[in-house]
Amino acid sequence: MEYTVVVAEDEILLQNNLVRKINKLDMGFRVVGQTQTGIQALDLIEKYNPFLLITDIRMPVMDGLELIEKAKETHPDLTCVIISGYSDFSYAQQAIRLHVQDYLLKPVEISQLQTVLANIRDQYEAKEKEIHSTMV
Repeated sequence: MEYTVVVAEDEILLQNNLVRKINKLDMGFRVVGQTQTGIQALDLIEKYNPFLLITDIRMPVMDGLELIEKAKETHPDLTCVIISGYSDFSYAQQAIRLHVQDYLLKPVEISQLQTVLANIRDQYEAKEKEIHSTMV
């Protein structure tokens, strides 16, 4: 299965670096859209209905937490990962309330990203297997 991804990060160099790392890992995740704002990310989510959203927590106009909240209104199964330069506990608390899959601190190391993507993929596959076995 191919897992589609939207990346929202206002710092273009970090955004491109993250996309490059996702592609380099070659784990079945494909970036279908990347943007610098939460508003544009919402548009990409509506357009592509991605499996995964990776978003910076602090962006102009709409921050990552608000983006996740709005995106989950129309896409409740959307898996979300936050990346942040801030280890602020209040951000982590809000992320937990929004059922965010993981919270990574910048700079995101490729090994951390690999672990997170593997966990997301494994959890999804286990859930699918469980659903399939209950239907049979």
